[in-house]
Amino acid sequence: RKMDTKKLYRMFHDCYNDKIKVDEVITFVRSNSTNVEQQTDLVDMFAVLDIESSTKEDVKDREIFIKVLESVTKNIKHDILKERLEYDTLERVKLISNSKQFNTKYVRTRTKLFYKQQKFNLLREENEGYNKLMTELANPPTDPQTMIDHLLKLIGRFDLDPNRVLDLVLETWQNYLEKSEFFLQLVKLFPKQDDALCRMLGYSFAFYENEPEGTPETLFKVGALLIKRGIIDLHVLYSHLGPSYEEMKAEYNKRLSDAREKAKSLVTVSLNKDDTEDNSDSKSGKKTEADSAVPENQKVNLCIALIGLGCWLEADDLIQLIPPYSVPHNAKGREVMFDLISWRIHEFYKSHVSSAVTVRPVKEIKNDPQVKSWEDLNDLV
Repeated sequence: RKMDTKKLYRMFHDCYNDKIKVDEVITFVRSNSTNVEQQTDLVDMFAVLDIESSTKEDVKDREIFIKVLESVTKNIKHDILKERLEYDTLERVKLISNSKQFNTKYVRTRTKLFYKQQKFNLLREENEGYNKLMTELANPPTDPQTMIDHLLKLIGRFDLDPNRVLDLVLETWQNYLEKSEFFLQLVKLFPKQDDALCRMLGYSFAFYENEPEGTPETLFKVGALLIKRGIIDLHVLYSHLGPSYEEMKAEYNKRLSDAREKAKSLVTVSLNKDDTEDNSDSKSGKKTEADSAVPENQKVNLCIALIGLGCWLEADDLIQLIPPYSVPHNAKGREVMFDLISWRIHEFYKSHVSSAVTVRPVKEIKNDPQVKSWEDLNDLV
């Protein structure tokens, strides 16, 4: 039968007030601790009484509780008691020898079970393994399955960290973009770890964010290809990119303000000789602060890479997450958007323009169902 914890609680308080004897409480506890369910309910109530009695000024109540507990420890599984009761209480009833040592051991055990990261011992890794790995990546077989089998064997044979191997695969891919189809299939075959691929890319973007030379264009292309194939999630990768929305907005407002000041200065008439010389310098094309290069923006550059691949739906998703005009404000962004628009209207324009007009070729965006060239007005609807 189920343990009547309310009755037990009342009995303890009656005992505290000398209404019943301690032996009656002990007898009740022993008769109601015959199975694990009863013992669990019983110890839950003991935990409440433990805290309650330890906070009271009257030590008598505490001594009664300890006396009952000492008398029934043989009737209750010690593991249940150790899970729920205070360490000082466990020491007093001789279930543990030292409360401080027990607490230290408990904390270490929990840390090892739940919080300690599983890391590979980098000291055990062998340089020979990475030499063989780079040889494999530089001269890959034509079959991705054969390649992944080789990589997994190297990881096991030389105790290599799989995350470092994956990072090297991505780095090699950046140098062999013409083999993107092979690397896409290879990455798909890598053992799945919760967003491990996205984290690897994120670490690479974070590393290059503060580098003077900026983020390589090839890294954006690799990221865009992985998003296009649905291997990584755009929104997960977005969280690893810089700068923040607030920084982007501040930069845009600053450049807009500088442009207005420049425009204002061009129409200002000054009789001062120095001012006249400054204005003549501006008109002659000398570079001003407002004309300086736009600071690198990884979010915009990823969007540009997506548009370049014809992934307009994904690019549009990204555009919604950043301040307006961020992409067209970028020279490369304008270029890829013009390429996309030119390709969309090319067939329609070519079929309706006068034969006397020479139609210039446009950059073709291939192999993407999202982007098709319009051939008649019905396609525009």
